[in-house]
Amino acid sequence: MADLAPIMVSTYSRLSHLKKTIRALQKNTLAKQSNVFVYSDAAKRGDEDKIALVREYLRSIAAKSGFKKLTIIERKTNSRVYNNREGIAHLLAKYGRMIFLEDDIETAPGFMAFMNAALDTYRKDPKILSVSGYLPPINTSYVTDDCLFLKRFSGWGVGFWAGKYEDIQEIQLTEYKKLLGLPNELNRLNQEYGEDLLNRFRAEAYGHLDGVDNRACYLQFQKKLFSVHPKQSLVNNTGNDGSGVHSSINNKFDVNLWKKVSHFNLTNQQFIDQNIDKQIVDFYRPDHRDMSPTIIENILQQLISAEVQSVCLWGTDILTEIMLEEIHHHPIIIQCVMDSWAEKGQSFKGYELITPAQAIERGERDFVILSFASRSKMKLAAEKMSSELRIFMYQE
Repeated sequence: MADLAPIMVSTYSRLSHLKKTIRALQKNTLAKQSNVFVYSDAAKRGDEDKIALVREYLRSIAAKSGFKKLTIIERKTNSRVYNNREGIAHLLAKYGRMIFLEDDIETAPGFMAFMNAALDTYRKDPKILSVSGYLPPINTSYVTDDCLFLKRFSGWGVGFWAGKYEDIQEIQLTEYKKLLGLPNELNRLNQEYGEDLLNRFRAEAYGHLDGVDNRACYLQFQKKLFSVHPKQSLVNNTGNDGSGVHSSINNKFDVNLWKKVSHFNLTNQQFIDQNIDKQIVDFYRPDHRDMSPTIIENILQQLISAEVQSVCLWGTDILTEIMLEEIHHHPIIIQCVMDSWAEKGQSFKGYELITPAQAIERGERDFVILSFASRSKMKLAAEKMSSELRIFMYQE
C-alpha cells in the first residue's frame, strides 16, 4: 500500500459528536500511520464559547493524538462551505487523494484500511468517482466480495482523488429543466437511483441547496459513474439527532458497524447487482422513517397554542405528507400547499400548489414551514416577503 491518504475532519460546534468521531478514528488499525487534519470553522455570532471549547479540546489532544500527526486548522471567518471545500481542495492538491469526514461520522476500526485499499485499487478507473465507508442497512449476506459498486453517491466518510473530485460541479438550471423534458431519463433516475433525488436536484439548480452530495449524485447519474462501498457499513452517522445542518431526527440510517479490519477482497471487475440496486432505491424512497413523529408533534402544539384556524403548508416532501395525515385530527383548515417554484395548475396530494408570494397576495398570513434542513433559510425568505406573517416550524 502507498502512503496513506490524509484524513480531513470538518467541525463546528458539536463537541460531543467530534469527540466520538476522534475516538473512533483513534481505534482504527491504521491510526498511528495516518495524518489527520481537523478544520475548525470560525464562530457565528453567539457561538464563540462553543467554538472555544472545541478548539481547546483539539489542542489538548494534539501532542498525543494517537495519529501519525494531528494538524488543527482554525478558520478566522465562518463559512461551512468554504471550510469543507477549501480543505478538500487543499489536501487533494498536496496529496492527490484524501478522506473526508464531518464531525458526526463514527468509523469502525477497519475504516481506514478499507478506504486506503479502495483508493489504491480504483484510482485509475474512469468509472469510479469516489469511495465511501457507508452502506445503508440492506441485505448483502450473499455477496462474496467485500465491496459494492453503487450508482448512488454517499458523502458519509468519503474518499476522493484529485482529477475526479473537480468534476463535481453545480447543477445548472438549464440542465435541470432539460431533464424534466426527458421522460426516459426521469424514469431511469427514479427506478435506478432514487425517487428522492429529483427534488434535491431541483433545490440545487435553483440555488436553495449547495451540497457536494447532491451534485455528485447528479454527476454519477449523468455520466453513469459508480461509488465503491463496503458490503457492510464501516461508518455510522451520529448527526441524525437534529444537530446536523442537513439532517433531520430519525434512526433510519443507523447501522451495525462491520468488524472486519484488514485484507479486504476488492474485485477489479465492476458488476451491477440488480437486487442491491433495488434495495438501495427502496431504502432511500421517502417514507415515515425519514422524520421522527416529534417533529410533527412539535409543530402541531405550536398551532394549537396559537389557536390557528387555517394554514398554508410550505414544502412538498415527506414531512408535508405526514402533516397532511396528522392535521386532519385537529380543527385546522389547510388553505393551500406552497412551493417556491410552483407553476400554474400544479397540485400536491389534492391541494392547490402555489408560491409563498401568491399566498401572501391572497391574504394568507399563517405559514407552516415543513422542511427540517432548510427551515431557517425558508423563514428568512418569508420574513423578507412580509412582516405580517406568523411562521410555524420545528423549534428545538
